[in-house]
This record gives sequence, C-alpha cells and structure tokens, in this order.
Amino acid sequence: KQIIKNTMNELIQLSTWAICLLGLTYIVTESVIFKGLRDPIAKKSEFLRRLMLCPICFSLWGGAILSLVYLSPTGNILTDAILGTGVYCILGKVATD
Repeated sequence: KQIIKNTMNELIQLSTWAICLLGLTYIVTESVIFKGLRDPIAKKSEFLRRLMLCPICFSLWGGAILSLVYLSPTGNILTDAILGTGVYCILGKVATD
C-alpha cells in the first residue's frame, strides 16, 4: 500500500507541475492579458524576444524556473528543463490544436 501511495503522490506532483508549466507558458507566450508586458520586454533584447514569443523556448526555461521556485519533479534542474519542453511539445500541442 505504501508503494502505491508514494507512486500516486509522485504522479500528482508531476501532473501539478506539468499543468502549472503549461498555464505559465501559455500566459507568457500567447495570452492577450500578458501582451502589454510581453511586447515591451521582447523589445529589450533578441534573447528575451525569442523567449517571450516561443512557447518551446519558454517551456525549457519555465521548467527550470518552476523547479527552483515551486517543485522539482525529478530532483535535477536540467532534467526538469528538458521535461518542461517535452511536456509542452506533447500536451501543449494537444491543448492548442
């Protein structure tokens, strides 16, 4: 029973992390609400422009940042960053298509 409980807790944590990352990525890169902040920030540098306008780029950095400030599903920031991009590529595309 304990193994099942631990596995369920880990699955819930990963799901929560993934949903937070998808929401954050959408809000920053595509939402009308964030457009007023996104456009001026994107004008500051080419790196920031690409970051703010590219959901795949943002999900990589967003996965790393989310892991630092909220929860790390893998315990490794680099793995979390790559996982963030994978989450967006698989689930984000399904949600927006």
